[in-house]
Amino acid sequence: MANYLGTNGNDGWQIENSTSINFYRALGGNDTIYGSNGSDRLFGNGGKDNLFGNDGSDTLIGGVGSDRLSGGQGNDSLLGSSSYGVNKAPEIDTLAGGAGADVFWLTATNEGGNYYLYNRFGDRDLAMITDYNLAEDRIVLPGQKNDYVLDNFGADIVIGLDSNQNFYFDSSDEAIAIVTSNSFTLEQAVFVRQTV
Repeated sequence: MANYLGTNGNDGWQIENSTSINFYRALGGNDTIYGSNGSDRLFGNGGKDNLFGNDGSDTLIGGVGSDRLSGGQGNDSLLGSSSYGVNKAPEIDTLAGGAGADVFWLTATNEGGNYYLYNRFGDRDLAMITDYNLAEDRIVLPGQKNDYVLDNFGADIVIGLDSNQNFYFDSSDEAIAIVTSNSFTLEQAVFVRQTV
């Protein structure tokens, strides 16, 4: 398994062999990274990045910045953001799993356990899940079902944090994702409490 290290500039990488890769990119830059035919781990870190897993069961992590993640073939895991806390900036990440049973992570972890993503800047800070497949894909959320509320947005579903626990979406709730599927329900989500 090969490791590749980018720069703090705008990098473009395409791996043209069947070897699975770990890709670690340091610092910032708006990067475009194409994975191999194997199972890859691609890390965008800072900047507006485009990550393409291609074949294999890939793990794509966008990091800080508004990123576009595309899993391609295989059973992929996609995490658009890894930023949180007081220094977090707004970002809108676009996540497309592609073919296969894909997992969309709307949570991440620190030393204290799981924390929420996309929960500080309203509609300037969320994930756009563009190809959710009810039959095989999963969305992972921290906490429990009654922490959330759903709302219709045209043909899409908005996932929000139910801040006042009234079980419907209102102005006090925080949108964290838009799912391009009108069939998604919270019963299909996976809720986690421990470090993942």
